[in-house]
Amino acid sequence: MKTFKISTGKEVLKFQIPQNFSYEILEPNKVTPLRNLKEATKESLMNPIASPKLRKLAKPGQKISIIICDNTRYVPVKVIIPEVINELINAGVSKKDITIIIATGTHRPMTKKEIVEMLSREIVDTIKVINHDAYDKENLIFLGKSKKLSIPITLNKTVVESDIRIGIGVVEPHLFAGYSGGVKILSVGVAGRQTIAETHNAKILEHPQTKLGDIRNNIFREFLNEVATLVKLDFIVNVIQDEVKRPVKIFAGNSIIAYEEAVKAAKNIYEVKASKKADVVITVPKYPKTINLYQATRAANSVIFGEEPLVRKGGIVIIPARCEDGIGGDKFYNDLASVSDPYEVIQRGRVEGFPPEGHKPFNIARMMQHCKLIITDTDIEKEKIEAMHFSYEESISSALKKVSMNNSSLHVMILPDGCITIPRFNI
Repeated sequence: MKTFKISTGKEVLKFQIPQNFSYEILEPNKVTPLRNLKEATKESLMNPIASPKLRKLAKPGQKISIIICDNTRYVPVKVIIPEVINELINAGVSKKDITIIIATGTHRPMTKKEIVEMLSREIVDTIKVINHDAYDKENLIFLGKSKKLSIPITLNKTVVESDIRIGIGVVEPHLFAGYSGGVKILSVGVAGRQTIAETHNAKILEHPQTKLGDIRNNIFREFLNEVATLVKLDFIVNVIQDEVKRPVKIFAGNSIIAYEEAVKAAKNIYEVKASKKADVVITVPKYPKTINLYQATRAANSVIFGEEPLVRKGGIVIIPARCEDGIGGDKFYNDLASVSDPYEVIQRGRVEGFPPEGHKPFNIARMMQHCKLIITDTDIEKEKIEAMHFSYEESISSALKKVSMNNSSLHVMILPDGCITIPRFNI
């Protein structure tokens, strides 16, 4: 049997593929990481794309918002933010006029300890840092409804009332937006609960123009861009990272044009050719996506929701995920565990809709209509996994061994970084 070792970013998983199984490894194209991120950040800020330099945009006395991802998405902000702040100081901006807003969406707020770990003690002690709260109506501003989708738009009050808004994020494959990054950190990351709920509903998720890996003719991305015409994101710094989260490219400048340039580069890295459909797919989430099951299941998105499913109908998808923080919310658990058949989640979502975060069980149920999902190498109890209609196996090897008992020859696809790999049959 062929033995493999794959890192999750926190641990190394070892597994064996039965000798009579064929296999294929799909992983992002190799790109040389940046030798010095600090210098690369300075260079990007000195040569922004389709935008004046930050030191020209900002003026003394202006209120500045710097919007960043929470710790469910790794971005090297500890290096990037000091350079951005230096640019603002060179423009005459006072540190007391700068606020860092953590774009939590509807995720839980980050703890003080997590914030210090992500940003550094020096930043936390000298710059105001706040968690966005999508449920705090007093700190949200209603901006009207979007034209095409008629979605109510509410955004964080601090962000709206700022003179200059800067977004710092990562460009990687995204189920709804095509690719993450750009104005998404503003339009959803610091949006109110209702806005997020109505952009993550059955109508949007099942729309043929909601596309993973495609930002053109994508109704979700069009909504994000429309919001940014009401409240402008003045400047972005977006990174592209390799499979071990090393920055390989950095883009700064106009929130639309610089972002589109970043997506072009990202597509050349993340989109890879697959020879044929697989019977079994092993798709590995990398830390921090392994912190809970809610995040880890993202590794299956491109397997099911790409240009066409990588795994055949009735096939198997194996997701190894330690999930040290557990499932990722009682609602996620209850939405799936409370039904006798996952299809009930789909039917209910189409008729009744669902609140923020409810899109996850809806999409998981859609996956389960196509294939079997097996969770392995996890700290979550077997009973809870199975109650949610996933299958449970102790390890990848034990899952493959069980599959091999009833199948003499299968084709296995291995995605060592499933969250950022987009399989394409036609490249």
